[in-house]
Amino acid sequence: MVTALAAIIGFTCEGKDVRLAILAGQQDQPADLLTVALSSETGIALLERAEIERALREQSLSVGSKQGLIALGEVLGADGMLILEPAKAGTNDFLAVRLIAVRPGVVIGSFQSPLPMVESWAAETTKRLKGLFPKLEVSRAEALPISIVNLRAALASEKATAEERELTALLVRRLMAEPAVFVLERQRMAALTWEKALKAVDETPFWNGSHLLDGLIDKVGRDATNITIDVRMLPPGQQNALELSARGPRNQPVQVVNELVEKILTALQRQTASRSWNPEAEAQFFFEECEWALRWGLWTEAQRAAEAAWALGKRTEEAAQMRIASYIEATQTDAGWHFDSYRRRNISMNAPEPAKLAMALHGLALYADYLDQLSRPEARWLGLGLQSLTRSSDLLRHYRYRVRDQLGHEEQIRLLQAACAQLFQRLQRERPQLPAGRLEVAQLNYASFWHPTPELALPLYRELVLSGAYQHARLSLLLRDYPVLIAWRQEDRAEAARLWSHFTTELCTAESLTARVDGRLFRLKEARTDEELASGAQDVLDLVWDPASKSFAPSVSWDLAEAFEKLMEAKCNGFATAEKKRQKELQRGRQFALSKHFARTASSHSAKVFEALLPTRTYSVAESRELLPLVEGYYQRLSVPEAANFLNWLERYAQFSLEELKQYLAHAKSRDLRKLQSLFSRFLDEDAKDELRPLMESYRKRVGDPDGQVAALINTKLKSFRPPPQPPRPDPDQARAQRLAEIRKYLVTAST
Repeated sequence: MVTALAAIIGFTCEGKDVRLAILAGQQDQPADLLTVALSSETGIALLERAEIERALREQSLSVGSKQGLIALGEVLGADGMLILEPAKAGTNDFLAVRLIAVRPGVVIGSFQSPLPMVESWAAETTKRLKGLFPKLEVSRAEALPISIVNLRAALASEKATAEERELTALLVRRLMAEPAVFVLERQRMAALTWEKALKAVDETPFWNGSHLLDGLIDKVGRDATNITIDVRMLPPGQQNALELSARGPRNQPVQVVNELVEKILTALQRQTASRSWNPEAEAQFFFEECEWALRWGLWTEAQRAAEAAWALGKRTEEAAQMRIASYIEATQTDAGWHFDSYRRRNISMNAPEPAKLAMALHGLALYADYLDQLSRPEARWLGLGLQSLTRSSDLLRHYRYRVRDQLGHEEQIRLLQAACAQLFQRLQRERPQLPAGRLEVAQLNYASFWHPTPELALPLYRELVLSGAYQHARLSLLLRDYPVLIAWRQEDRAEAARLWSHFTTELCTAESLTARVDGRLFRLKEARTDEELASGAQDVLDLVWDPASKSFAPSVSWDLAEAFEKLMEAKCNGFATAEKKRQKELQRGRQFALSKHFARTASSHSAKVFEALLPTRTYSVAESRELLPLVEGYYQRLSVPEAANFLNWLERYAQFSLEELKQYLAHAKSRDLRKLQSLFSRFLDEDAKDELRPLMESYRKRVGDPDGQVAALINTKLKSFRPPPQPPRPDPDQARAQRLAEIRKYLVTAST
């Protein structure tokens, strides 16, 4: 059913109410929500739905017919048409909202909202639309269309480019504050095709009759104190352009733009209607708009709103962060990584978007500019810097593995590499304030992508691997699925492999035990055959394992031992070979040794590592007694609640007596489920379970089990029991021969 609602909006312009028709097609819920929100405004009156549908039938129109919207608006006597239509971007569903001024026949507002709707959607949409309602009363003859062709700086520089964006946004917002002025930016010409389809146009369509505005900033040279804007206004159908200029303090762009707009309107013989223009209130509106767009991942809308708020004077730390985030988050790239089993590496299936290079460069430039203004950056600023570095580096990585897509973008890639390297150096100075390991992981994952040649990237790896901070990023480097040192050019790939091999050899011959182990771990990472895997694992074990105590050597840190075990686990996954199976069996025997080594040597607490190496493992009673003093020492050193809880469990478990359980099962005369469950709450090794099997069955028969609870408990425990030995199965070849002999004997007997 077509939903068509018309409302008289409570916004008075020159004594008249602005009338608005809402057409939503099949979008009943958004139309209802928006109608309720608009009803809270003064002067609202809704037309009967039957009357709207009758007008549609009489005009033989439909909501989906864009050519009929203007005609429908004229029949209804509406000043504006609000169109709600479903839209799709990738896999995301949106609701497209367009506001059309019926009299001039032009779209004056267009934005998207994510689906499904949220409770605040209608109120937010009403707030966004209210500022456009005055334009709905403007007739075609009164309308003043202006197309802003360009507003550029005479001298190109990063600072000048930023001024171009700010002044253009400010000029657009100031002109749009005039009810009779309709502004078209050349960057948004794509929307014009839809506008032209609204109504059959005459020889001078709305935008073809617009004034063309072009301008220069600081035409005669840059002045540190004042700024000058010179514009040329070309009226439609004329050859001679109007030349206007405005000059004022550089730190007060609103004043300069306001003066320029007044001169433009005076030259066009129009009066300024926006004497009460409030740029501060408008800046706050766009600030909230940017918050909303960022929350829903609408990056383009967020960028426009952020730039408008910034140009209008909203230059707080929160505004700066959102402005940077609107560009940085828009650079998220979907590489479509796919593992190529033949070449044994990931390949990118999706081409990168070139526009994201410019966004990343602009976002990093904004971050660097604002960071220079802070004497001591707070944690949230450093977190934004890490996020910016990671997003930009992911984009570089995407381009590195899509060589054919680099063509034509070499300069932007080079600039982005330099910007990432500079940002890393800036964050490195603030390393103590950053979360432990975050910057190190970024350095190890992306350092090669920040430099055009492997020679420039290698010092970053050498510096980090030989530093104490490497422990936070060791696993990330060892488990990554692409080479550590990469090359951007084909001719540099052999050099990258040579440099990394030389660095690995340098580590293997270092004086430090940790450096020697790291060097051998790098060699183990590159193992491809069973022989290389066995040799590499043994080389590491020669340094970290103590055969006498069957444990890791006391001089080896637990994180180094864990890195070896994690790397072996990764190397033994996938296609199983005889050597991989053997290494897995050896690794199972080292698991308890790793748990003991961690409890004995850890000097700092990591809840994630603690949980993985201690409580989630299973132990026999003997192992728990061996582990108990080590966990006590861990708790005394670090005093963490997780260790206290695990220690209490170990103490109860270590006191468990298998003989006590066997005696209870053998002599109990009555059923005591609570005691039975308590005795069975401990982990039992396989040999103990085999001993208890017959005792459990005899206990159930002796004490009785009318409700089946003892049987349920026994069955639960039996699930993990080792099954009793089965008689050997006959040889299949022998059984087949015996069966054939029986068949022959039968056939011979049957024939006689």
